[in-house]
Amino acid sequence: MAEPRTAFLEKLVEPTVNHLGFELWGVEQTGTGRQKRVCIYIDAPNGISVADCETVSQQLGTLLAVEDGIAGTYALEVSSPGMDRLLFKHDQFQRSVGECVDVRLHLPIDGTRHIQGTLQACEGESISLVVDDDLKVIPFTLVRRARLVPVFE
Repeated sequence: MAEPRTAFLEKLVEPTVNHLGFELWGVEQTGTGRQKRVCIYIDAPNGISVADCETVSQQLGTLLAVEDGIAGTYALEVSSPGMDRLLFKHDQFQRSVGECVDVRLHLPIDGTRHIQGTLQACEGESISLVVDDDLKVIPFTLVRRARLVPVFE
């Protein structure tokens, strides 16, 4: 699902993130030129603190400067994925089965590029969502962005 440039950054930063005791949840790049933003999402079993983000940010800032990991100027952010976390990887979808997911698509399915429903399964090269008692099977190649939808009771 990751674009080549994002996949390169993931491979570059993941060993450092793991060495510091965290899981690399994902890498997101947005904007262009002077507005370029690179957000590194980290996670841990007991959650993430501001101090954790600062530590990882300092280490990755140095790494990216030395390795010339990102061309031009950019703002580096390190963050927890949060409750409405983006889903980047196949195993993250698998861990989220049973959760409500908001999916944005590259191309429409049944006339829409936006589908929200309960993640029923993540198998092979697709995910299955239950939307209003209807099962939608979505190939990973069509998923532009997916995130959990927090449910407050």
